[in-house]
Amino acid sequence: MTVFKRALMSLLGLAMLTTGSSAFAANNADVAKMLPKDCWAFVAVRSINAIQERANLLTELDLGVGPLPPIAPMAQAQSGLGETLDLDRPIVVVALDVKQFGKAGEDMPEDPTNALLAFIPATDSAAMIGKVAGEEGDGPVRKVMMMGQQLFAAPMNDYVVFGRSEKSVKAGVMKSNTGLELNKAQVDCLNACDVYFSAAVNKGFKAYQQEAMGMLQMVMAASDPSGESAKALEKQLNELAYIDVGIALSNDGFSMHSVIVPQKETDLEKLFGDMKNVDKSLLSALPKETYLFAASGTTPYSVHQEKFGNQNMVSQFFKQMQAAGGTVETNEAAVKALDAEVQKLQRSVDAFAMNMAALDGGDGGYLGASMILESREPKACLDSMRAIYTNIWKLSDEEDLKKAKSMLVHKPDAETIEGGKVDTIMLKMEEFATETDMSEEDKKMFKKLLGSEVTIRFGVVGDNHLLVTFGGGESRYANTAKVIKSGGANLLGDPGITSSMSKMPSPRSMEGFISVENILRIAKTISTAMGEPDNIPFEIPDINAPIGMDSSMVDNAFRFDLIVPMKLVRSIKQAIDEQAKREMEAFDEEEEDIDEPVPVEEE
Repeated sequence: MTVFKRALMSLLGLAMLTTGSSAFAANNADVAKMLPKDCWAFVAVRSINAIQERANLLTELDLGVGPLPPIAPMAQAQSGLGETLDLDRPIVVVALDVKQFGKAGEDMPEDPTNALLAFIPATDSAAMIGKVAGEEGDGPVRKVMMMGQQLFAAPMNDYVVFGRSEKSVKAGVMKSNTGLELNKAQVDCLNACDVYFSAAVNKGFKAYQQEAMGMLQMVMAASDPSGESAKALEKQLNELAYIDVGIALSNDGFSMHSVIVPQKETDLEKLFGDMKNVDKSLLSALPKETYLFAASGTTPYSVHQEKFGNQNMVSQFFKQMQAAGGTVETNEAAVKALDAEVQKLQRSVDAFAMNMAALDGGDGGYLGASMILESREPKACLDSMRAIYTNIWKLSDEEDLKKAKSMLVHKPDAETIEGGKVDTIMLKMEEFATETDMSEEDKKMFKKLLGSEVTIRFGVVGDNHLLVTFGGGESRYANTAKVIKSGGANLLGDPGITSSMSKMPSPRSMEGFISVENILRIAKTISTAMGEPDNIPFEIPDINAPIGMDSSMVDNAFRFDLIVPMKLVRSIKQAIDEQAKREMEAFDEEEEDIDEPVPVEEE
């Protein structure tokens, strides 16, 4: 690896470890303007001073990242650029077309590092070049010596472009005048991040398409003998304009942002165009519970998705199992019927909401789950779910499948709850215990965890919803059905979820929340109930700051965000530190007791 490449990788690695969430702000337009329009990829780092600020934050948090030396003096000294290096503006590394710029000469081998350019902000571009340039040359592109490596450099406004190849540096300066057109989602995420990576997928793939597809077809031969999946993947890669990823860290927390941008006027753009945002969250249909995980989103069907792969998920799954050495013989008719019902269910569902919840540990157990499917045809959804259940047991004549079926009982319209008929699927506890060799103590623990009856309930609620619940018994199903039909206290009223939502883009196509404190708390409760209270020895603080995630559609581009609040990081770390301190104090007291001399009685 060359010194130039090592230096660039070190810079990017440092930035990834110590990035902050100070936005690019006004500089984002400058970053886009300086990028060659036909570049294959770029990495933009907020600034050296921003890196230092975030390094200081990581040191303060004491998360195992040791204190770093002052970055600015180190960068100025090791690069040889001194005070000409601007510490407050973005640093950008660009990859040009490797096929065109990878060779230093006609007879030279292709080297991707020849296509790399570093755009370094300068307080004075002429003075910066003068710091590292030799005596020879006075043209716009100068030979320079930087960190023991011979490079080429040229001024570009208040930046200096460095690269291993004179040809690449000239092209970078010239092409930078064209500017790169970014999608709005890309600009928004660039604003939100301190390190941002963007790859023009279709450009790189087209350049190496023959080699890449040869390798893919070879790797996928066993699971994809017809080559259908490989062709679908090839189509996706050709129609992908960009895949971008950015990260940020600040006193507010850690966040990751990604964007997928399709090529214009392609089937992929049409597919993304059919994916819709919603203004109203379906979490409003879930009752307020001690949630562990909650999510809602849209699931619109698009005819264009069939152009990007086999939609028969069940048959694909069994093909992959057989390719991996599986020996299960399947009933083809049942497989086809399952595929048809799964597709029918997908097409009839418009939106969903789901949650995992911590319950009170009574007859309904400690854990519950719910799913709500919003559909114009809820009865058709119910019919598909019944057909899916029926055909699962027809998939194979294997003994294990027969045993599993014998332990479950499905009763259509078994109950009437809140004025609606409800199907039940109930586990035969005694048969399950016998088959799994459960002891009486294990049976008690199992019932304590999942409830005295282990039952899934599902049925149509109102005009356009299908409800599925597990855990909490009939009363929990009834409570959820009431909220769906009439409203009431729901998950949107949770302060932690509300706070997390305020940091997400709006409107959105999906949102999800993970409550770490509730997960730890129910894990501790269950451990105590199982007789193992020390599994989580520290006290769980009241944080109410869930990890949030979301997706949204912006100008036919797909955006995804992950947000980890700093309040959560600090609170969990503080709880662990306090427990470690208590354990150390207890250990010291034991040591004192051991060292204390035993009095000897006088005769």
